[in-house]
Amino acid sequence: MKITKRIFLVTCLLALGFLLVAPSSAQQPAPVCAEVEFFPETRHNVCDQFLAFFRSRGGAEIFGYPITEQFFENGRLVQYFQRVRMEQHPELPTAYRVQLGLLGDEFAPPELKRRIDPSEKPKSNDPYRRYFPETGHTVQFSFLDFFDKKGGLDIFGYPVTEFFDENERTMQYFQRALMEWDPNRNAVVLHRLGEMWVDQEPQLRTLQGTASQFSQSGEMISPAAAVGVLRASASVGDAVIRGSADQTIWVYVNDQNGRPVPGAQVVFAVLSPLDEKEFELTPTDILGHTQGSFQVAELGEGERVILDVRVSYQGAKTNTRTSFLVWE
Repeated sequence: MKITKRIFLVTCLLALGFLLVAPSSAQQPAPVCAEVEFFPETRHNVCDQFLAFFRSRGGAEIFGYPITEQFFENGRLVQYFQRVRMEQHPELPTAYRVQLGLLGDEFAPPELKRRIDPSEKPKSNDPYRRYFPETGHTVQFSFLDFFDKKGGLDIFGYPVTEFFDENERTMQYFQRALMEWDPNRNAVVLHRLGEMWVDQEPQLRTLQGTASQFSQSGEMISPAAAVGVLRASASVGDAVIRGSADQTIWVYVNDQNGRPVPGAQVVFAVLSPLDEKEFELTPTDILGHTQGSFQVAELGEGERVILDVRVSYQGAKTNTRTSFLVWE
């Protein structure tokens, strides 16, 4: 089949910034925490606005200990704790710039979210049961007492289910939490939704490894382990695309122990019989991840495009390949 001339219009997009902290240069991450506390229980740091929120809104009793460092997820600065995900919302007024992710709403089974029948609504002056019309559910008895004393809507959000029994425990989902009655302690406790969320996301599980401690100036106290061997994997957004569709390449870089490598340099080449063009991606973030998007035009039907990826970091090098098929 005669192959027409290829025109590759490639625009590499910035993926995520260095996720641990803002970079001082394109290659080297530099912590910029004005205030920081290291938690030896899980060996992670909490900084600045997240730290202030942690200290003022209930600490480890409500949030658990940090299980990741702060990083950018979908363009937003976040940090996972055992029970919650903290999110920074700079677009909001100062008092509301730290919000908790809606993990409870995500985990709650849809069949439990159905609003209660109007006949089941408690009276407005009932001291033991409260109805929330925003979600159509009630909070009752010990759960209501815990809700009021430990932070209310700002911390837990609205109830998204009624209480229910599971594994001989009474539970109730809120937008940001899962409350559970512990008969052994005769008290309400909070489920570890943050850990549950991270455990189900392979790309996030790598962030649970212990971090180096930061000093109060925000500088790292102990250096990271040396990288001896690089391992890279690459994939594309679509295995088959139309001749002029956008395409995205994802690259993940790990060391000899399977840990993500931030700051690795990644170059990929678009290969064809008539042309070869090379492009540099932004350095990998704390997940060992980088990505770029590009548009391919005037490719012949049935043509397989190869992306040759080369990675380097502190003298170590590796390469990998991925590809996709063009089809009208």
